[in-house]
Amino acid sequence: MQTRFSLAQLADPDVREANGILRACVHCGFCTATCPTYVLLGDERDSPRGRIYLIKEMLENDRPAGATEARHIDRCLSCLACQTTCPSGVDYMHLVDLARARIHETYRRPWRDRLARWALARLLPNRRVFGALVALGRLARPLAPILPGSLRRMLDLVPRSRHAASPTDAVMQRDTPKSRVALLEGCVQPALAPQIDAAARRLLGRLGAEIVAAPGASCCGALVHHLGRREEARVAARRNVRAWAELGLDAIVVTASGCGTMVKDYGHLLADDPAWAAPAARVAAMTRDVTEVVADLAADRRPSDGLHRGLTVAYHAACSLQHGQKITDRPKRLLAAAGFDVREVPEGHLCCGSAGTYNLLQPEIAGRLRARKAANIKRTGAGLVAAGNIGCMVQLEGALDWPIVHTVELLDWAWGGPRPPALAEPRTRDYALTMRSWLAACALVTALAVAPSFADQKDPRLPELFDRLHATADQAEADRLEREIWDIWYHHDSGPVAFLMVQGRRAMAIGDFEEAEGFFNEVIEKDPAFAEGWNRRATLYYLMGRYQDSIADVSETLALEPRHFGALSGMGLIYSALEDDKTALEWFEKALEVNPHMVGVRYQVEQLKKKLAGEPT
Repeated sequence: MQTRFSLAQLADPDVREANGILRACVHCGFCTATCPTYVLLGDERDSPRGRIYLIKEMLENDRPAGATEARHIDRCLSCLACQTTCPSGVDYMHLVDLARARIHETYRRPWRDRLARWALARLLPNRRVFGALVALGRLARPLAPILPGSLRRMLDLVPRSRHAASPTDAVMQRDTPKSRVALLEGCVQPALAPQIDAAARRLLGRLGAEIVAAPGASCCGALVHHLGRREEARVAARRNVRAWAELGLDAIVVTASGCGTMVKDYGHLLADDPAWAAPAARVAAMTRDVTEVVADLAADRRPSDGLHRGLTVAYHAACSLQHGQKITDRPKRLLAAAGFDVREVPEGHLCCGSAGTYNLLQPEIAGRLRARKAANIKRTGAGLVAAGNIGCMVQLEGALDWPIVHTVELLDWAWGGPRPPALAEPRTRDYALTMRSWLAACALVTALAVAPSFADQKDPRLPELFDRLHATADQAEADRLEREIWDIWYHHDSGPVAFLMVQGRRAMAIGDFEEAEGFFNEVIEKDPAFAEGWNRRATLYYLMGRYQDSIADVSETLALEPRHFGALSGMGLIYSALEDDKTALEWFEKALEVNPHMVGVRYQVEQLKKKLAGEPT
C-alpha cells in the first residue's frame, strides 16, 4: 500500500510504526473472509482492509479521529484472525492498537460512552472491587422482576455461586523442581473461577514445577489497552515486570489466554522506554500459556486412568490463543493424550464475541457471534466444552446448556486431581457473567449507554436533515446527521411500542430470533404505519435466511418512508445473497441517491460493477 507521509510526520514514532505496517498491505482482501464483523455486517469499513484505509486516511491527513473512525475501529474485536490469514504479514494488531490510542486521545465520545469506558477501566482491573460487585450482583437477584428488561437480563447472568478452590490445593512438588514458575492470577478470573488457577497449581506442582509467589503482579493491562488507554496499560506492564524480573523464573505461566497475549507483547509495549525495554522483553520471552508448560513438563509422564477417559469434549479455540499466540494443536493434543475424545468446532477461526469488554460495548454484534459459535459447538454433539480463556467461558455460558471448563481443569483431573466442579456438582450458571453482571449491580447509567435512543418520528426536521446530508462534504458531519435521522426513525410516541422495539432488538442481539420475531410482530400489529417496525423485522428475516419475507417487509418500510437508506441498502444485501447482482446494484445505487455518504455501499457498487463487467474484484 502506498503511503504519503511527510518527513515531519514520520518523526512521530506512532506514525513511523504505522507507515511500516500500512506499506505491507497489498489490498488482497483475504482478511475479509475470516473477519467476524465483515462476515456479519458486510460493510467494507468493518473489515481489516477497510479499517486500514480509515486509519491511513486519518494519519496521513494528521487529523483527530472522528465518529466514523471510532465506530468502525470500536467494532473490531482484535481477534487477529486477519493476521493468521494475511499472506503479507501485516501487523494489524499493533496498527489497530495505535488507532485505538489515537481515538482515545483525540475523539470526544458521547457522555454515556465516556462514562461506560471510564467505569470499565477503573473497576474491572481492580480484583477486590470486581469481586465485591459480583457478590453485590448476586444479592440484587431478587430485584430482577421489577427492573427494566436490560438490567433484568444482566442480573440473570450474574453467577449464582462461586466455586471455592479445592481443599486438595496443596502442591506436591519434587525434591528437585524441574522448573521455577510464577502464575499470573490477573483481575477478573479469581473472582469468577478461582478453581482454574487452583487446578493449574496442582497440575504444575504434580509435574515437578516450583510455583513462586509474585505479590506485586496484578492485572496484565489488556482491558485498558484495548480501550485505547495506552499509558495506563504501560503502568500495569511496568508493575508486573518489576514483580517478576528478580525472581529467577524459568517461565511466567498464564491460564487466561487473553492475558497471555498481552504479556507476551510487553516487549513491544515498552520498547520506547529505555529503562524498561530490556526487562520487558525478557518477561515477554519467558511468558507461556499453561498448556505450553504442561506439554514440556509432562513429556515423560503419563496421565492416570480414570472416569475421564473416553469423555467427549468440544475444544473451543480462543482467538487470543490460536491467533494471538499461534497455539493451535497443543491443547488438543494434551487432551487427546489424557484420554479425552476431542471434537473440532466448525468455524473455529471465528470469534465467540467476548473479546475483553467487547460484549459490553458492542452487545448486538457480540450476541450474534455468541449465537453462531454456540450453534457450531452444538453440532459437535460433545456435551462438554473446554476452553483456554475465561472471557470465552463467560461469553458462551449463557448460550449453552453444556458444562464449560478450562482446559487445565480437565488436564488436572486426568493427572490425578479432582473432577472439575462444573462436572462434579449439579449444573449452575457459575460462569454466566458476560462482563455485564457487575454493571447491573453498580450502575444503571452504564446500561443506558448501550440502549437505543428515541426522538419524534414525525419530527419536521427530517426534510432539513436530508437536505444537509446531501449538501455536506464532511464525513463526520454526515455521520452525525445519519444518527439524527436514525433517532427519528427509531422513535415511537407509544411507550408500549417503544418497549417492544427495545425487547425485539435485545432478543435479536442475543440470537433469540423466534422471540425477536414475536416482539416485532406485536409492534407491527399495534402500529402498521411505523416504518421502523417493518424494517427491524426485515433485518431479522434477512439474518434468518428468509429472503422473500425480508423483501416484503422492506417494501412495506419503503412505502412508509421512501428515503429509508437503511432499507434501500438492505434490499441490495438481500439480492446479493440471492446472487442477483444486477438487481442488487440497482438497489445499492438507489441508497446512494438518498445518502451518498455510505462508504460500505459505495464499495459494494464498485465491486458489483466490476463483477458484472467481468473484471476481477
